[in-house]
Amino acid sequence: MALMVLRLRSSQAGTGLLEEPVVLAVDDDPPVRRLIQRSLREEGFRVVTASNGAEALRIFGEVRPDIVVLDLLLPDTDGFELLRQMREWDPIPAIILSQRSRRADVRVGLDLGADDYIGKPFDPEELGARARALLRRAGGRATSAPIRLRGLGVEVDIDHRVVTRKGKPIWLTRHEWGVLREMALNPNTVLGHAELLTTVWGADYRDDVRTLRTTIGKLRRKLGVPRSTGGPIKTIPRLGYLLDVDGSAGRTSRWS
Repeated sequence: MALMVLRLRSSQAGTGLLEEPVVLAVDDDPPVRRLIQRSLREEGFRVVTASNGAEALRIFGEVRPDIVVLDLLLPDTDGFELLRQMREWDPIPAIILSQRSRRADVRVGLDLGADDYIGKPFDPEELGARARALLRRAGGRATSAPIRLRGLGVEVDIDHRVVTRKGKPIWLTRHEWGVLREMALNPNTVLGHAELLTTVWGADYRDDVRTLRTTIGKLRRKLGVPRSTGGPIKTIPRLGYLLDVDGSAGRTSRWS
């Protein structure tokens, strides 16, 4: 089965030209990968391929594709789980291409955030048409302005999964980004330990407060927070954490 992800790229600096939209096609069947590659190239896409989940995640982080086309039955992971992991990093447009075309499978795939679901065997022309339609829809989506953290010179761009400090990028792990993203999406709001752990790590970690506390500490260091204060990431004793984006929450205890 295959998963396709598609993301719009920005214009090339100084040229006024758009790069070819990039599709990441994930399928363990070489003939299917070649068919996807050939059909989408004819539609003007640049296609990169992966044969398993681990390879797909590596390419996903390196290439930053515009669309993902994903099979559900992969040798090292379930396609639904791979899509969930990708969605933690980026709400990238996705097409599931799978033999599992029962109504229940389609519903689960769409509920997990896939934008389209095509059963196998598939018509290459239909795949190209749906990819073009998805690209148009993605291009019309509104984007949000970066969130600025007062006093640190830090900007959090959720749409592009980019964090900068004084104009320089800050490299975060998947879990560090997941925690920061959840707090940035809910500024000045207390997020409970269990809520953050379940959202970022999964339900099995909902009681692992030590893991969350360790990640918060690393995140504060990377954001350049002085050790005498928690900075904009406020600790709310016995409850959770709060992202204070405008300084209205006051001081918190030292790196608690």
